[in-house]
Amino acid sequence: MAYKYVRIAGNRRQTGLALGKLARPLMSAYLEQSGAWEALRPWRGHPFVGELAQQARAALPAIWEELEGLAEGLRLPLEDVLLWNCRGDLLHSSAEGCTSVALKTPDGARWIAHNEDGDPYLRGRCHLVDVALEDAPGYLSFYYPGSLPGHTFGANRAGLVQTINNLRTRQRHPGVPRMFLARAGLDCATLDEAIAQLRDLPHSGGFHHLLGAAGGILVAASTDPAWTPLFLRAGALVMEAGGYLSHGAIVAREFGIPAVVNAQGVLRQVATGDVLDVDASRGLVRRLARAPDV
Repeated sequence: MAYKYVRIAGNRRQTGLALGKLARPLMSAYLEQSGAWEALRPWRGHPFVGELAQQARAALPAIWEELEGLAEGLRLPLEDVLLWNCRGDLLHSSAEGCTSVALKTPDGARWIAHNEDGDPYLRGRCHLVDVALEDAPGYLSFYYPGSLPGHTFGANRAGLVQTINNLRTRQRHPGVPRMFLARAGLDCATLDEAIAQLRDLPHSGGFHHLLGAAGGILVAASTDPAWTPLFLRAGALVMEAGGYLSHGAIVAREFGIPAVVNAQGVLRQVATGDVLDVDASRGLVRRLARAPDV
C-alpha cells in the first residue's frame, strides 16, 4: 500500500487527537462502504463490548486515553471508535491477511519483511506516522484511518520491531482487545518486556506478533549528523570522545537510548560481536562476553 509520512508529538490525548484529525476527512466514507462496519453495528451497547472496554481501560489506561483522543479527533462517539477497534475480537471472518517473514542471512544479518494486506479502498489513503510521546520511546507505524497504530508494522526508538498478522479466532473471550495489545507493544523498551506483556495480559481476540529487537550497541570515536539513522537501530551508544553537549549525547537523549561519552580507549578494548553492559546512569561500560552465534 502507498502511504504518506506524518510526524506527531505530544501526550497520549494529544497524539490520539492528531491521529483522529488525520483520519477525519475520510472516515465517514470509509465506514459507509465497509462490510465490517455493517456487521459491527448490531454490537452497539452489547454487554460484551462493555466488558472489553473495562478490560482495556484497566490494563492499558494510557492506550485508552489515546482512544479517547482518537474519538475526539474523528468527531465520532467513543462507543463507535471502540467498536471499530474491537472488530477483530467480535468478527471472525476477514478477506485480508498479512504475511511476515523473518530471515537470518549467511553473513549474520537479520531481516524482518512484512506484506500489509488491507482494505483495497484504503490504497493511497493511509499514513506512516512517526509519533513522539512524552512517557514512552515513541514509534514509527503504518496507520489505518480510525484504528490505533501498532496492528500493522512498526518499530520504536528503543529498537523494538513488531509486525502483525491476522488470526481468525472462532471464539470470543473477555479480555484486552487485540488492537490495544498491539499498540501497547510499541511502548515496550525491550523484547522481554513485550513478550511478558503479551503473556501476562488477558487476551480477547488474537494476533500473530512477529517481534524483533535491534539492541546493538553503537561504539564510535564520535558521531556527526550523518550517523543519525544508525541511532534508530541502536540499543545504546558508547563514544570515545565528546561530552554532554556533543552530537551523540544530544541525539541519544532525543531518541531515549542510554549513552556513555568520553570513554577513553574503548575502541581498543572492544570488538564487533562483544556483549557489553552499558550503565548510563553511572557512566560505566563492561564487556561481558563474545556474542553467541544464534
